[in-house]
Amino acid sequence: MEDSPLHDEQGAITTLQKISSTAAARHDHGIYLLASLMETMISVSSGADGIEAANRALARANSLQLESMQGMEQLGILRQMLDIMCSLMAGRYSESEVKVKVLHGMLDHSSKAQIWTPSGEFEILINPVRLGRPEEKLKFKWLTKEDIFVLGYFISGLCKFQKNVEEVGRGEKYLQEGLRSIEREPRHHYLPFLPPASFFFPPQLLGSNGFTGLLKEDHAGTTSLVGAMNKSTWRQTLKCHVMLYHTFLLCVRTDWDGAIKVATPFDPEQAYISATLTVPTAPLLGIQ
Repeated sequence: MEDSPLHDEQGAITTLQKISSTAAARHDHGIYLLASLMETMISVSSGADGIEAANRALARANSLQLESMQGMEQLGILRQMLDIMCSLMAGRYSESEVKVKVLHGMLDHSSKAQIWTPSGEFEILINPVRLGRPEEKLKFKWLTKEDIFVLGYFISGLCKFQKNVEEVGRGEKYLQEGLRSIEREPRHHYLPFLPPASFFFPPQLLGSNGFTGLLKEDHAGTTSLVGAMNKSTWRQTLKCHVMLYHTFLLCVRTDWDGAIKVATPFDPEQAYISATLTVPTAPLLGIQ
């Protein structure tokens, strides 16, 4: 899943399927879920052609009962976001609206449960826990609470895209709140990225590379220059997509002055945007 002209997506999917099978046999629920979600992200990055394969991988991830996911709330949220993306890409808007309500509940619960760390790190257990044997864990770094909520606003806006006029600008309100949240964050607090999906979801937003360790820190806990640049790129990419879809919504209801006002900030960043928007739509969800 690394960014490279030589990457082999089918080879990565085959490896992940083998990992899933081994994890299932060992009752390693965390590894099984993670491998299935990574496979979903790769398939989603192929656009409409990958929807069927993404749904198959997602079905395996959905086979895990909620009680098996204790301590893996971040993966549950990622699973729900990918599920919504698949519905949007397939044009099932009513279905996506139902699913996004579930996402809202998950985000509210996660906020109250205080599962988020300042760095976005979380752990999953490997191997079934046995009496007298120490726990074994894998540590991953994903989005922080602030960034995942911005992403939630963006996805919510997409789900309301078709009904924005009918619901008096509700889709716009989600995107506006997402943009305000991005601008409230200090510029040094930027994050990783996600996997490509098609017209609806930019690749840098779910973070296909994220599951492998995008944001690296040294032993002193300081973020490397490369990590900081990656985080900044992810944030700017998300901001561009939020602004772009907000502009679309304003154009649909013929608010041309509003559309021009929202789109104007694109001009100084034209070089950046032209390079970014050519990438497929899905890495904004990435885990490292």
